[in-house]
Amino acid sequence: RAFLNWAFDTTPVIRIQAHHRTVNLASGRVLQKIGMEREGLMRQRALVNDEPADIVYYSALKEKWPPSAPPEPQSLGLEAMPLTTDRLVLRPITMDDVEVMHQLWCSPGVFEGLASIPRQPDMAFARGRVANMYERIASGLCLNLLASLGSPEGEVIGEIGISVSWRHRKGELGYLLDERYRGQGYASEILQAMAEHAFGPMGLHRLQAGIYPENTASGRLLERHGFTPEGFTRGAFRKEGEYLDGLEWSLLVTDPRPWQDQAD
Repeated sequence: RAFLNWAFDTTPVIRIQAHHRTVNLASGRVLQKIGMEREGLMRQRALVNDEPADIVYYSALKEKWPPSAPPEPQSLGLEAMPLTTDRLVLRPITMDDVEVMHQLWCSPGVFEGLASIPRQPDMAFARGRVANMYERIASGLCLNLLASLGSPEGEVIGEIGISVSWRHRKGELGYLLDERYRGQGYASEILQAMAEHAFGPMGLHRLQAGIYPENTASGRLLERHGFTPEGFTRGAFRKEGEYLDGLEWSLLVTDPRPWQDQAD
């Protein structure tokens, strides 16, 4: 920030730009914190170790510098990673996880429960979706965690993500679990770990989740964890050309968390 102040005050420069690979989350956070504006993503813009790399671009203009107000503090709490539960380790998704995410998206019941997953996802879909997740993590807009058994290198059994609105300090939850591990308490461990992280290091005020009314398993999971049903949302989801209704649930940072009472 001091360097940008000096450059705009003492030189003819009217634009300063910066870029980083999507995997370089720390650089992205620095650029956001000083008030540079994200301009976009260029896919496979460079070769790094002979592998194509996606690049995120930021800029600052002299006419808009300094920012009119300090940027809102934003932190995904990545310094606290990985998260651990009794049986699981949760870590941020990387571009090395395309194959494992493809397997999860192909698990029976995932298409039926998630509006954003096609009936038969292929590897091209998986690569594009994982790249989008990774770029959004780099931009501080979401956090997607993979849950593996026992260690970060263990078998991946599920995923949970939060899309964040920093202005309102709220996050939209989405989660999935491999069919073989459902009904064994793993979804509870994943949801509890993410909720504690969201209300703790991330500093969020509200978590919300929209589900299909017929997805009774997700409804029971949210209810057991203190989420409040807020209402029926008509035509909330579009899937295969059809508009589907939804149910909205929420949990506030000030709400009781039943799993804490159980631990006590």
